[in-house]
Amino acid sequence: MSHRHNKKRNVGLLYEFLVRFISTSLVNENDKKSAQALRILKKYFKSGTELYREFRLFNSLVRTKVSSDTVAFAIISEARSLSRKIDRKQLNREKSLLIKDINYTLNEEVYNQQIPEYKAYATVQTLLNSWRSTGDVNLMTTAKYEDQLVSWLTSPVAVVSEEKRDELDADNLVVRIMTNKLNEKYSKVLSDVQRQLIQDYVFSLGNSHADKISKTVRMLREKAILLIDEEMKDLKSESELFQKLKESKSKILTENIEEISDTTISRYLEVSQLIQELEEIQ
Repeated sequence: MSHRHNKKRNVGLLYEFLVRFISTSLVNENDKKSAQALRILKKYFKSGTELYREFRLFNSLVRTKVSSDTVAFAIISEARSLSRKIDRKQLNREKSLLIKDINYTLNEEVYNQQIPEYKAYATVQTLLNSWRSTGDVNLMTTAKYEDQLVSWLTSPVAVVSEEKRDELDADNLVVRIMTNKLNEKYSKVLSDVQRQLIQDYVFSLGNSHADKISKTVRMLREKAILLIDEEMKDLKSESELFQKLKESKSKILTENIEEISDTTISRYLEVSQLIQELEEIQ
């Protein structure tokens, strides 16, 4: 088995390259490029894909820090087992489509982002490839990389300044920049709830934000129904406003909010606006 590392097929690097490209594009006010890169990121790194499964496994190995070699070896053993459950052919197919989309839509600059943890990223991807390889495996070389990973997992977390942490944490950088741009552009139009809903949706990507979105949508739904019922009490059933509120209530109650999509977010931005209007008149 060849241990030659290909950065364009390293799932962790691909994710970081896209995130940092988005942040750079936003800083340079190239909204078109940032939107294209974000679309690619959300399309390929979505829950349910083999690419996302490998990314989650990859990310856990890169981000986890433990206090002993014993725990590190246990983590590696579990990761080895999980890596073999990933559909290798489907994963390679998804990576090829992702790379093709990046090359066609963006440009080679995407791959030129500087990643401080590049060596660790290369080690983890090489091991993932080795663990699920169906061909001949050089056990000595694999053991060498596993030993390097143990050193990485047990290495102390570097203490850095807040300013330096912001520079290194590309995910937070993107969130901060996009939030600032959103606030500047829509501060007089969107409410705090609407801005937060958009921000959470943009950065959901199958993580904790997704649960937060669902919780927010359910909260808006319940609040809207409550306010509509309260307003309808003081209206005659034949009035035009009563009928409009009745129709809105029926639509809200019958809408599917289990699957969060662009349509759902757009709809609940409207629901949030309705809530605001009802609160103002009550």
